Amino acid sequence: MPRIADTIIVGDRGNPVTAASLSRMVRLKLRELGVTGYSIHGLRKNAGNEIAEAGGTEREIMVRLGHKNPLMAAHYTKRASQGKSMRSAVEKLERARALKVANSRTEQG
Repeated sequence: MPRIADTIIVGDRGNPVTAASLSRMVRLKLRELGVTGYSIHGLRKNAGNEIAEAGGTEREIMVRLGHKNPLMAAHYTKRASQGKSMRSAVEKLERARALKVANSRTEQG
């Protein structure tokens, strides 16, 4: 269908899908496919994480996911910040180990 509004997903009749109907559609499709352990909420959570990882602000996350309270958006940005800090710490540790190995070879050789 051509996109004529902010609505991306529409039902069989061309009307915007509600949160409840989308959740039901996903649940039924997953059941039909025999997939367990996933939900529509998980997709929303992943979207929040992805926006935060891409540098999205709390306000941008709130607007995109429909949060009324900034606490949940802050959760996503905090997780993204922790993830970036963790990756940075691992990179520093790897550089330090490589430097230590290189120095010990220089001292021995």
